[in-house]
Amino acid sequence: MKKIISFLIAVLMIFCVVPVSSANNAYWPAQAAYNAAREANDDMALVKAVDMIVDVYKNEDSETSHSRLRTPLHEAALAYERMGMYKEAGKAYEMANKSAKWLLQNTADPNVKNANLEFMKLYERIMPYFNTEPQVYVASSQTVSYFDALNEPERGTYVGMCDVYLDGMQSAMLLYAGYGQEGFDSYERFLPGTDDIYYLEAAWNVVEENEAALVSISSGATDSYMIKQLKYLQSYTEDNPNCRILLRFGAEVNCWSPLDACGSDQTKIKAFADKYIAAFRHVAKAARKYAPDIALVYSPVDYGQWYTTPETFYPGDEYVDYVGMSTYYNLNVADENKVGSKSDIIWGRGLYQDPVIKVAEIIELADAHKKPVIISECGFSFSSSDGVQSEAHAVEKLKEFYTYINMVYPQIKVVNLFNNNFKNNNYRIYENTQHDTADVVSTVLREVYNSTVKENEAMASTFNGGETKSYLPLSDLSDSTTDLKLSTYVPYPNPDKNTVTYTLNGKTVASLTEKPYTVTIDKNNIKDGVNKLSVHIRSGKTEITKNYLLCRDADFIEARLSNMKDISGDEAYTYDIGRAMARGLISGTSDTTVSPLATTSRAQLVTILYRNTGSPSVTGKYSFTDIKADWYKAAVLWASQNGIVNGTSDTTFSPDNGITVQDMAVILQRYCINYLEINANGGSLDGLADAGAVAGYAKEALAWAYTEGFIDAVGNKINPSSPATRAQVATALVRFGDKYLAN
Repeated sequence: MKKIISFLIAVLMIFCVVPVSSANNAYWPAQAAYNAAREANDDMALVKAVDMIVDVYKNEDSETSHSRLRTPLHEAALAYERMGMYKEAGKAYEMANKSAKWLLQNTADPNVKNANLEFMKLYERIMPYFNTEPQVYVASSQTVSYFDALNEPERGTYVGMCDVYLDGMQSAMLLYAGYGQEGFDSYERFLPGTDDIYYLEAAWNVVEENEAALVSISSGATDSYMIKQLKYLQSYTEDNPNCRILLRFGAEVNCWSPLDACGSDQTKIKAFADKYIAAFRHVAKAARKYAPDIALVYSPVDYGQWYTTPETFYPGDEYVDYVGMSTYYNLNVADENKVGSKSDIIWGRGLYQDPVIKVAEIIELADAHKKPVIISECGFSFSSSDGVQSEAHAVEKLKEFYTYINMVYPQIKVVNLFNNNFKNNNYRIYENTQHDTADVVSTVLREVYNSTVKENEAMASTFNGGETKSYLPLSDLSDSTTDLKLSTYVPYPNPDKNTVTYTLNGKTVASLTEKPYTVTIDKNNIKDGVNKLSVHIRSGKTEITKNYLLCRDADFIEARLSNMKDISGDEAYTYDIGRAMARGLISGTSDTTVSPLATTSRAQLVTILYRNTGSPSVTGKYSFTDIKADWYKAAVLWASQNGIVNGTSDTTFSPDNGITVQDMAVILQRYCINYLEINANGGSLDGLADAGAVAGYAKEALAWAYTEGFIDAVGNKINPSSPATRAQVATALVRFGDKYLAN
């Protein structure tokens, strides 16, 4: 019996070992190459070895495969980063994150779970540096990122600070009051007496920052004090209508000390968060009642307790008008300032202190809840009692912050600087006008602040009641008639300088190495028609070229076609499609397509004309029985009543049928004669090979449209019965508009 059992065990071992041996035969040589590359500090050899390991497990999902993949993939990402190959680094981090996620979800060992949870959070912090696309921006008077929130400006970024208000250099102010300890009314004498619109951020800090204080507030124990202050703020804004008040309650909750005791215990974190949310909601309900003109701000710190997110403490959409944040850019004695430093990544220091990336998580929260954003306070310490802080570092980060923060995020409507000396760190650039202090100020940092804010068109435009502007991606520009002042944002953590080169119609305009890589393109150098602008970005060994199509006529320059992948810029119709989009006659069929060769339905053409006429109100009935969709009903009735369309029969309009070239001409002619009361006759189809194919009812109209240049022939044919493409419709409409609707 024992012999039989021994035999069976041997057989089982053979069949069990063979697959593992097969995998090992491929894995161990790759692992050996990986180890050798690490010892030799050979980054290129290392990433090649990791590719071999990935190839071994490309079709396997198991604890063995992901355990053997995560660390090498992490090391490959670091190697790519050191080599300046940032796109490849991003892909490696994504793959490492995938393995960490698999192990977290499928492994029983709690130590393995916790370790991979840590890595996942680390990857969440670092991956935006590689997955964020470089972008070119332009300032414009277009309204962007507007949420119609209480007191929200349509455009512009209002800037200010605490402890001082400077006429001509500020459009916002930060004022602190300890909840339950002092009132905003005691500081009224410090508020500016300006006739211009400004934003007052009333920061109501819960000084104790503990559960007992939150419970006291939510229970109503402090209501007498709270209601008095809310009534005061409401009366102040009524007496000073140019002052828009944003009330920030209980700021920076995601770094309050009670969270230290919670650790990674989500039950404890939620219990604390519930108390904060209850207190915030209690204040918010009272504010809606006693201070209806005061907007409410939920404002965490950018990088809070490791096991929380800004969403953890979010009070709810009905209680929040704005999402704010505190964000600071100081040096730390623990800074490692090297590629892949875990502590630098976690706390946003060293190579990983890009303001755009550092605030991204809170921006995402605001976007998810459709809320505008304020920078409740930001700070750049230039000196400290421990000697760690540096004026040079403060200058660098302040300039970067005030250049890019609202350029990349136009939803940021207010930015307030922490102009104070606090906890051994000095942030002060202006003397305190509210209290008699002897703080040292940095005049160097002050000059950089002043010049950078003035250079930021969206900030400077809020001073002295001028026309406000916002930044937007160049590809979204649709209404510029001026020179183009362009700036470029590059996210990669490159310790060396990047190079950004601008080329217009094949000619180099500028090649720049200093942030924000700003160049001004003279509008006179943008020719009529389609212009090709290329922006070449080199960061380390990573190179990216972004191409834009600038369409210009006498009235505007626009770049709406830049992100349309189905137009190269070489097509004859590109210019007219761009103009049609800029005028709102047509739109893209998606974010990246305009479908120039797709057909246009009869209902669509009539609706375009109707909306271009101002969508006049109509009443009555039509004889067509096939009008079903609400979006074109009014347009068809309007066109029918004004003799612009007759239908395809006495009872049918055929709204979904593609409009033919000859029917488009007929509709345009009738619109001209019967609605605009303009003569639209004459013309000839001579020379066209298919002139005889034109229907009798359409000959006069098509001859007129062809002679006027609204409809082009293809070769020597007009193709009268072919469906009109979107490109043909766009061309006809903008050329028709140029002649008959320009004035």
